[in-house]
Amino acid sequence: MILIVTNSLTGGGAERAMNTLANALYARGEEVQVIAINAGQSDLVELECKFTCLDRPHQAGFKDTFEAFRNFYNLVSQSKPDHIVLNCDLPEVFGALLPQRFKLTLVEHSQRPFGTRKFLGLIIRIVLLIRKVDCVRVASHFGIWCMPKKIAEVIPNALPTAHFTPRQLPKHSTASRLVYVGRLANPQKNPGICLDIAQEIDMPVTFYGEGTEKIKLQDSARVRGIDADFAGQVIDPWEFIGESDVLIIPSRFEGDGLVVVEAIMKDIKFLVSDIPDFRRFNLPKEFYCESASDFASRIMQLQNGKLALDISEIQKSQIIQSRNPSRLAEQWVRHFAST
Repeated sequence: MILIVTNSLTGGGAERAMNTLANALYARGEEVQVIAINAGQSDLVELECKFTCLDRPHQAGFKDTFEAFRNFYNLVSQSKPDHIVLNCDLPEVFGALLPQRFKLTLVEHSQRPFGTRKFLGLIIRIVLLIRKVDCVRVASHFGIWCMPKKIAEVIPNALPTAHFTPRQLPKHSTASRLVYVGRLANPQKNPGICLDIAQEIDMPVTFYGEGTEKIKLQDSARVRGIDADFAGQVIDPWEFIGESDVLIIPSRFEGDGLVVVEAIMKDIKFLVSDIPDFRRFNLPKEFYCESASDFASRIMQLQNGKLALDISEIQKSQIIQSRNPSRLAEQWVRHFAST
């Protein structure tokens, strides 16, 4: 039996990818279960297999976290899984505290996991290394943090292709709104640059997501007189993005870059920061921007009809196929068989 442990049922690309993988494994006839540690609403990708939410409150203290772990330990002991997949930081912490008889697989989603809790992360990774944890990377451009010599297979995140049907939006429609999708967090996601761009070209901006920078961004927008809407976390932000919107993806560094893949699947106009993590997608040079002024200049070109953000159908097909859930579920099954 395969047990997938995630932060929550929804919340970000890593959670949705694991929901998609769990459904694909279940569709193959694999016995699979999901445990979500934190409380939260259901995702756009609803789980078809058996799942449990431990309902740990966000920003929980020691008591709530200990209670969640005790429930987690009881569930794992009862189900006796053959493989436990640890998806992100908190699941790693819980997994490291399990008895050694359980076989663990760490999924590395980022080149800088554990955020500001590096010391805790170091201790957890040492424990997992001693336990000879199995590792999988979701992209090839980074290794396993604190385990530089660890061999880790690359298995990209699965995405629910049924939910990302291209809408055939006009290629040269006038840009009238900037959109940001993702966590409002620094330094990785760099959402503040969207305010700089919006101010430079006098254009409204909408943020879909939550995070530690939200209040600071709201205050900055108000002081600077920027038309900024903070829509919060929504299950499917893509349904609110129209043909005249431009998605800004300004990360300073990235893991898998799922927002890029989702935008391509949805045929949404977007621009990205010029970083190696995005260069691996081999997008046309017009997509890459080095500064707020660079982003602003490209958007003005869009407005004037002097720029088309086109990706070839062949490249789109290749990117989408690389995230096919059934193919990736098969790759995971082969990986489990080899460990």
